[in-house]
Amino acid sequence: MMLESERLVNSPLSMEQIKKIDGSGLSNIDRHYVRLLAHCLGCFKEISKNRESGALPKEEELFAWLSSQPTLMNDKPFISDLLVQLKTARLQLEILAEERKITPLELTFDELINAFISIHDA
Repeated sequence: MMLESERLVNSPLSMEQIKKIDGSGLSNIDRHYVRLLAHCLGCFKEISKNRESGALPKEEELFAWLSSQPTLMNDKPFISDLLVQLKTARLQLEILAEERKITPLELTFDELINAFISIHDA
């Protein structure tokens, strides 16, 4: 059985961020969605070599990165499915960044949480 600390080794989310999402007061489904978007944003930033601004990685970059991940190397069908999901997350993050008049890579973890909280407070 994998320990929680072992799962976080390769996660772009820290335990502190996960706790912040869990304590946000959002519904279960919204917390899950924020976790997914935050995870994807972290992956996009990693793929972009941690640039602080600019566009999110294009499909070719996403595919190359996914294909280089040791746990995915031998699972091309899953890579294809995951690529579809990452492209969907990319679109959502691009919309959120556009609403805030910033580039997608300028989005922060806190902005993701605040965006969902403000939607539900309206």
